[in-house]
Amino acid sequence: MKTIFLLLFCGFSISVWAQSTTNLSGIEWQLQGKVQSENYKGRECLRTDEGVAIAQDVNFKNGIIQFNMCIQTGRGFAGIRFRGDGAGNTEEFYIRKHQSGNPDAMQYTPVYNGNAGWQLYYGEGYGAIKKHVFDEWFSVKLVISGKKGEVYITDMEKPVLVIHELKKNEKAGKVAFYGPARFADIKVTPMNSPELKGAFNEIVKAGEEVIQSYQVSEVFDAEKLLNENLMPANFSNKLEYKIGRQKPMD
Repeated sequence: MKTIFLLLFCGFSISVWAQSTTNLSGIEWQLQGKVQSENYKGRECLRTDEGVAIAQDVNFKNGIIQFNMCIQTGRGFAGIRFRGDGAGNTEEFYIRKHQSGNPDAMQYTPVYNGNAGWQLYYGEGYGAIKKHVFDEWFSVKLVISGKKGEVYITDMEKPVLVIHELKKNEKAGKVAFYGPARFADIKVTPMNSPELKGAFNEIVKAGEEVIQSYQVSEVFDAEKLLNENLMPANFSNKLEYKIGRQKPMD
């Protein structure tokens, strides 16, 4: 009886680990969460229900990322992350399935330490109107060059979204896909300076109205101020301070 139990347990373990990676479009993918490979409507694809597929041995900074995508109706967010550092810092483009035809049907946002900045980065240069198609394959292309980017959907000659300024640092990193969606025919082509066809706005540097530096005090016991509405001057004046400066959160 014990022997049978061990054999069943081992078989289950082998099945789980066998699904942890897969090869698609000549790329080895690490599958995390509820992700699997399958054939859907004649295409071998990644089905990312509740998880992420990370391209192994792919280091992308500038160039072109092309793929076909298929989504179903219902609320959900599905897209691609690129220039990821593996620690929650990345650039991200995604489709809002439930916002088809609306100004926020799709969006670009930077992600800082696992926190997407979609609430801060919206409107022109970040989101775009698009009528989605469901249960059909459609083509997507991202063109990334330095601080600028473009997104093409179906029409490969005119970008549906022009990203005037990518917010993260220009560093090569990981490429990953997440759903709920299906992704097929994925092609990642690194290039130093791919052609951009969109009209880009000039990025204006922050002026004096934006806080550029600040002071950070040494650590102190907060219980000493429990009964204070304002920090007493005779308390704050005794603390040591360091000058801090605004910098990218990488």
